[in-house]
Amino acid sequence: DEETFSEWLMRAHFVIIPPSKDSIYGTYKISGAFNDAVAHGVPILIPENYAPHYEFGDNVILYSYENFPNIVSLYAKHALENNEEYRSILDTAMEIMHKNTSKNLAMHFEKFIAGFE
Repeated sequence: DEETFSEWLMRAHFVIIPPSKDSIYGTYKISGAFNDAVAHGVPILIPENYAPHYEFGDNVILYSYENFPNIVSLYAKHALENNEEYRSILDTAMEIMHKNTSKNLAMHFEKFIAGFE
């Protein structure tokens, strides 16, 4: 259920968008998993060809199909050791989460609408 999913996500070190050599998924639409990661302040590992029109922040680690196992191993080690690089990525993910809360987005939307009055 959604509550269990949310609890697991809050304890996750990363959300991994799976690699797919031949898929066009991510070309025109971003996965719900990406949005869930942002909403929970979790860093994201995504294929380098994912959503080429989108500029990702420092909460995202790009990987290629070929280097996927090495990247996952490296960043799992970083997370387990709680090293500086992982903490930096996690801090950025948390900042992005806070900026994108529904309250903050509503406030910006209200300011935007007020500009038309």
